[in-house]
Amino acid sequence: MNIAEMKLYFERNNVPEEYYVIDGLGGGEVDGIGKIDGRWASYYSERGKKSDITYFDTEDEACRTLILEVSGIIEQETGKALPTIK
Repeated sequence: MNIAEMKLYFERNNVPEEYYVIDGLGGGEVDGIGKIDGRWASYYSERGKKSDITYFDTEDEACRTLILEVSGIIEQETGKALPTIK
């Protein structure tokens, strides 16, 4: 999976863009994905800073991790997780 496929997955499942950020910092508290120091990473963006950074060997791993994070947040808020990705 790559960033474009992940974004399409989010769009198809009606995930608002404020639930995640790609290659940047969100407007509030949000999970993100991007390259940090040339490596794929997922992170938590809060108050203009990245924290809880986890590095990955591939874009696929980073995308799948972000989907799981976002799905967990949606499940907490709605009681229903996003569909499982293949």
